[in-house]
Amino acid sequence: MKKFAAMMMLLLLMVTGSYGAETADSEIYVRKEVFNAHMDSINSKFDIMMEEMKQIRGEMKQMREEIREEIKGIKEELKAQKEEIKFLRQDISNIAASIAVMSQRIDSLESRMSDLRRDMDSKTDDLRNNIYLWLVVLGIIFALPSVQKFLEWRDSRRPSITLEDVKRLIEESKSEARGA
Repeated sequence: MKKFAAMMMLLLLMVTGSYGAETADSEIYVRKEVFNAHMDSINSKFDIMMEEMKQIRGEMKQMREEIREEIKGIKEELKAQKEEIKFLRQDISNIAASIAVMSQRIDSLESRMSDLRRDMDSKTDDLRNNIYLWLVVLGIIFALPSVQKFLEWRDSRRPSITLEDVKRLIEESKSEARGA
């Protein structure tokens, strides 16, 4: 873009210089000293423009080198980051494998825990049943004397009927039946 602008400026200077060298009458020529002065002015401006273009070209070359160095640095950083990402991916895959192993271990521990709970529940149920059984047996043992006393008391309150009493009652009922 700068080259284009410089060329346009040069073109415009030449056009204005040649326009000024001409008169309205095409038969009249410009004097040599005036022409040489204009040409010297154009040449000096052209030389200045060329120097500026060389300077711009040098600056552009320097900028290109700086950009190349920056690109080179960026490429090196990208390579380093790529390697770091590669190591991170390996770490992540290792972590995922570890998580899978831990998950399997947790599942096996959970199954063991449920088996232990079932075993403990069955043992607790058995123990509870045994305790209830022993409590019933102890209750029976402690209640037996009281039951015996109750039975003796009940038997003592009830009139006791013996075999002889039954025979006597039968005979009385037969004699009443005959007498009647």
